[in-house]
Amino acid sequence: LSGTKILGGDADHVDTNYANTLMGNQTAHDAMYGTAWHCYQNDLGKMTTIHNSYPDKRLYESECSTGPGIAPMNAAQLALESTFNWASGALLWNLALDTNGGPKMGVACDNCTGLVTVDQATGKATYTDNYYQLGQFSKFVVPGATRIGYSDGGGIWAQAYQNPDGGEALVAYNNNSTATTFTTTWNNAGSFSYTLPSHATVTFTRGAQTAAGQIVGQGSNRCVDDTGNPANGVQQQIWDCVSGS
Repeated sequence: LSGTKILGGDADHVDTNYANTLMGNQTAHDAMYGTAWHCYQNDLGKMTTIHNSYPDKRLYESECSTGPGIAPMNAAQLALESTFNWASGALLWNLALDTNGGPKMGVACDNCTGLVTVDQATGKATYTDNYYQLGQFSKFVVPGATRIGYSDGGGIWAQAYQNPDGGEALVAYNNNSTATTFTTTWNNAGSFSYTLPSHATVTFTRGAQTAAGQIVGQGSNRCVDDTGNPANGVQQQIWDCVSGS
């Protein structure tokens, strides 16, 4: 069991008092890898309080089941909120459910949604919004990534992450009820504008190989090009991604 890591808490809300009691005991502090918390009371911001008190310990959001009247956020908002508040990972619950939200033991959860809904009569699997929203992060923000920036202006919540290989990913979610255009400035690679539909999520990536690496829209799979002028504020053009773009 030498590789086992122990997380304290795992409660339905972020309990700073319990974290202080747990970490205040030196034996427990030394044994704990970190703490884990659920999303249901919409208080994930308290994880930052715990981080500030115990920066040597990891934090995780370890359960959030979306669905009507259950969670106060969707999967994209959960991933953004969790990592903004120092979580090293965010977990949705459940992975797969049938069309009745089961299988269950007893009453269980009435309105929970999984990443996948399986029709047991036909065997057909349907991917839910959770699947696609979480995939905007999990496909492009790899284990070991570090959050390097954020913005939440104008109803657009965006966070940037740097992967261990030096590549970067920017994930943005539109909290507004209408489509919203926002502008991104990417270090020395210029800036570009993008119009994001209401409550939609988009991911842009930038490779680690060159300072002017490709910025790729993961929905369109097309690249942004500065047409030879990398200065900030220059109007960008969208092209099919080809070598040298």
